[in-house]
Amino acid sequence: MDEAVRRAMRRWPDVPDVSDHLSLDRRGRWLLHGRPIEHRRTIDFINRHYHAGEDGRWWFQNGPQRVRVQLAYTPWIYRWNPADGLETHTGHRVVMPKAAWLDEDGNLLLETEYGIGLIDDRDLPAIADRVRAPDTSQVQDPAVSGILDLHDRQLTIRTIHSAEVPERFGFVPQ
Repeated sequence: MDEAVRRAMRRWPDVPDVSDHLSLDRRGRWLLHGRPIEHRRTIDFINRHYHAGEDGRWWFQNGPQRVRVQLAYTPWIYRWNPADGLETHTGHRVVMPKAAWLDEDGNLLLETEYGIGLIDDRDLPAIADRVRAPDTSQVQDPAVSGILDLHDRQLTIRTIHSAEVPERFGFVPQ
């Protein structure tokens, strides 16, 4: 967190939270009242101060004020960078993918060291090149829909219903 934000929090410790203004869409764009934020420094500031509370709600610390974030799906959006591999919508490089999930609408989700996130749909073709069918002689589980080769790991892609995602991964989307 920026030192200026810490100072503001100490100076005004009782500023109430704000809700229903900021949201994160399925492509990792910040929206203010439903409109994309396009100012690069503002986006970078939000990215640096994006956090989760113990209650599973996500927020952005704007000086002394906590701005609750409405999530279109998951708290993280993962993007494919051909040079570096996966990164979060906030620009952090993913080092440790842990699990992969496919929902009923064909959305691919990954669990990483940051938590659960949706793969940006624009990056699905690049990721699809890394997916292969499971070896049916070894995998008999109908919940397994494929194997994802990513970062020198082989992740079993399991099916999941989108309605289960928030509770299973411990976050509150709204």
